[in-house]
Amino acid sequence: MQLFIGNIFQQTAELQEEEAYHFQKVLRGKIGEKIQLTDGNGKMAVGIVNELSSKSVRIELTAYCHCSDKKHGSLGVFLRKSNRNRNSFH
Repeated sequence: MQLFIGNIFQQTAELQEEEAYHFQKVLRGKIGEKIQLTDGNGKMAVGIVNELSSKSVRIELTAYCHCSDKKHGSLGVFLRKSNRNRNSFH
């Protein structure tokens, strides 16, 4: 499941411009696909894509979490393109 940055509301979310373009044109995303979102401020959500337009993607949320606990740090793992098929991290 892909992770996107978007606007998260109560029961819906929206991907705008660059994220919407990436979902539709690069990943060839379609209506009915399940995606994961964050707003970059501690909100995380999972939802089903229910509407596509040229500059946005609308998502109906199925799960939501406000996870902005400042006591914990964040960990990100980035794989270099050349190591994508390997099981080791450098």
